[in-house]
Amino acid sequence: MKDYKEKIQTAKKNRKKRFVNLLLVTVALILITPLVIAVFNTYEIEIKFEGNETSGRIELASGIGFKIGSNFFPMFDARTVRVKYLGYEEVVTEVPSNISNAHIIELRLLSKEVSFTPDSFIDSPVWMIDGNIVSYQSNASVRLIPGTYELLLAGKNIEEVKKTIQLFPNEAADEIQISTNVKDINVVLTSTPPGANVLLDGNLLGITPLNTTLKANYDKQQLLISKDGYVSNVVEFSSASSEFYRNVLLEFETSTVSVRLNPTEGVLVVNGEIVDSTNDLVNLSLYKNLENSVSYEKYGYYTFEEESLVADNLVDIQLQEIYTDIIVDSTPRASVYVNNTLLGQTPLQTQLQIGQYQIELVADGHAPFRNDFELLQGYPFVLEERLETIFRYLDRTSLASYENTLGMKLIKVTGADFYIGAPRNERGQRANEIIRQIGFSRKFYISEAEITKSQYSKYSGGATASEEPVNNISWLDAVKFCNWLSKSEGYAPFYILSGKNVEQNLQSTGYRLPTEAEWEFIAKKINRRSQTTFVWGNEYEVFDEAGNIADATADGVAATIIGSYNDNTKELGNIKSYSAINSFYDLSGNISELVTDHYSLKSPSEEKYIDYVNQDPGIQRVIKGSNYLSSSWTELRASFREPINYDIGRPDVGFRIARYVH
Repeated sequence: MKDYKEKIQTAKKNRKKRFVNLLLVTVALILITPLVIAVFNTYEIEIKFEGNETSGRIELASGIGFKIGSNFFPMFDARTVRVKYLGYEEVVTEVPSNISNAHIIELRLLSKEVSFTPDSFIDSPVWMIDGNIVSYQSNASVRLIPGTYELLLAGKNIEEVKKTIQLFPNEAADEIQISTNVKDINVVLTSTPPGANVLLDGNLLGITPLNTTLKANYDKQQLLISKDGYVSNVVEFSSASSEFYRNVLLEFETSTVSVRLNPTEGVLVVNGEIVDSTNDLVNLSLYKNLENSVSYEKYGYYTFEEESLVADNLVDIQLQEIYTDIIVDSTPRASVYVNNTLLGQTPLQTQLQIGQYQIELVADGHAPFRNDFELLQGYPFVLEERLETIFRYLDRTSLASYENTLGMKLIKVTGADFYIGAPRNERGQRANEIIRQIGFSRKFYISEAEITKSQYSKYSGGATASEEPVNNISWLDAVKFCNWLSKSEGYAPFYILSGKNVEQNLQSTGYRLPTEAEWEFIAKKINRRSQTTFVWGNEYEVFDEAGNIADATADGVAATIIGSYNDNTKELGNIKSYSAINSFYDLSGNISELVTDHYSLKSPSEEKYIDYVNQDPGIQRVIKGSNYLSSSWTELRASFREPINYDIGRPDVGFRIARYVH
């Protein structure tokens, strides 16, 4: 029994021992198998460098394995390696499983920052590496792959630098100092005047004319040029050139002196320079301790001139006037104005300052004489003049015709002796056509046609473009229109109105109604050898273009008509519808016309009436000429006249205007 139990215990111990042995074998197999696999899958890594070898490491990037030297023993998925060396790009690669030789990994160099710093200032630097320009800055900074390079540095103020640069792979930036040799600059300096000191940074380089050599150590160098009695001058030169030439003009030292000028606005010259002389107080810049040249002149004055003036001795400049005689006489005696200032009456002798003047001689009844003259030193001005009468002057200078502001054409008329009215034996004559001998001393303008409704509306305020003659207005309305037109064109009014009282200013050249004598003169005498009965002549026969009168078309409008005449106008027509006779329109027909004369039956004297205008008291005024209702020889004659109250109008009455030339 005991043996049996022992056998049982021994069996259990043997079974446990076999289990442990089996377990140990299994563990050994588990441990040995990867090693065997690793040994059979061993691979070698070989590194190739672009440049110099550096420190680094090779390691597994994934999996399990171990490394001995350059050999790797992968156990579990250990075929991806990482290679990292200083100055080279990091490489992560997978080693193929079927590789039989060493696995080669080529490393590529990393670029690095390289800076170049010169030891002196360089003007216009140019940096080149291996023949390629890399910078124009004073300090160059570039990225380069380690290796050997040829550096070239050039500049205007340095000698060219050539240098071989060796760059090694590492992660730190390289800072390379470049030694330079500064060029010499040849400086040639002259001055006007010569003998000036030349200083550089306070140190005397020499005396002009100077020829020396300087180191181009600065971007710009300043030279101070100084000389006693002159203003110091500074010149700058750049080290960009190997040579520098300059002539320096030194200016005299000056002091400011205040001077008063009388008169002003002359020509002031100080040391050859013109100075403004507009104001009476002038500040002059004069040389110190040297002689100055000062001159001041103005036309009409003696010149001030000093060639050797010391600044402290200059005083106020007062020019003296230059006078010359002026002798003036005239016929008749006249007032003498020079530049609008009355000097006296002729004959006149006085003195004036030389210069440019205008002289005017004024005498009553005569045209002013005006003339420009220049009064010269030592040459008296002598004038003897016969003044022209105002009549002769205005007659000579007035236009033969002109157009006024309302577009009316006025024609200048020179009157001649003739008779107004008609003799008793003239067919159709009326008793009121009293004969008077007329003469003219004054020339006059008279409108070529009657005033239209359109022209009259500019005064009355109406709005019409009608070219028919204005009608249904009174004599008083007509003279008011004349005064309005005179004022609008700058003439003194001819009529002086006080309520309904009207007086005439016979000296005025303003607009007015024609006189009866003027009207008859242009109707029957102007440009004729002898005066005529009708506007068209002496024939008692109405000829074509005689005017708008009571013709066959006026039947039913006019009381009587001339059946053998046809003017194609039944009533009032436009002005200038018929031909002008001696430059004037519608003296016969269309509309009768107001004149300025008062109506009177007073017997005339035997003397000649000069510039006749009747101003006898009364309320009636004279109407002249025929109209579109006229048909009898009495009405058609140029001497026909009839009265009308000054304050009423008629549909067959209008007016034309006139004015004296002088």
